[in-house]
Amino acid sequence: MNAGRIEQLGRPEDLYDQPATAFTASFLGQCNLVPATVTSVGADRVQVRADAGGHDGTPLVVARHRSPADLAPGAEVLLGVRPEKVSFVPAGGASTTGADVLGPARVVDRSYTGVSTQYLVDLPGAGRLSVFAQNLGTGPDPAVGDDVHLCWAVEHGFLLPGHVVPVLPDEDGA
Repeated sequence: MNAGRIEQLGRPEDLYDQPATAFTASFLGQCNLVPATVTSVGADRVQVRADAGGHDGTPLVVARHRSPADLAPGAEVLLGVRPEKVSFVPAGGASTTGADVLGPARVVDRSYTGVSTQYLVDLPGAGRLSVFAQNLGTGPDPAVGDDVHLCWAVEHGFLLPGHVVPVLPDEDGA
């Protein structure tokens, strides 16, 4: 519920993996939300351009079923991806096939939590995003101050209506 109004009903995994609003996405766990503009809508894919500085203009792709039904080119949306679905591609590196890449971004914090490491990165024009990397001893392990690109499988992104990232009230309701 948001201010006494039901935002979304469903199974917890559906609410988490396919939120209908930015409020739901942010309320249920952490979520990276990046302002974007729809550039094309196909039968099974939607292409967007992230409105983040430093982005190289390469389109990002979202599965059509993970997008609002009424999208049209030019629509302002939020591109969402959960922190545990994001990995790093070293600056200047290439992504794997079927992945979206956004960057460059700069690592501003790194917290080892045992099972994973949580990174906070600043993406110009989009703000601070989170990455949770399981501590498997494989893949990049950037340090604070490193430039990185963020990467995720196309099927892990989702689009939400609107262009403004919500600010949730703190525990005191402020």
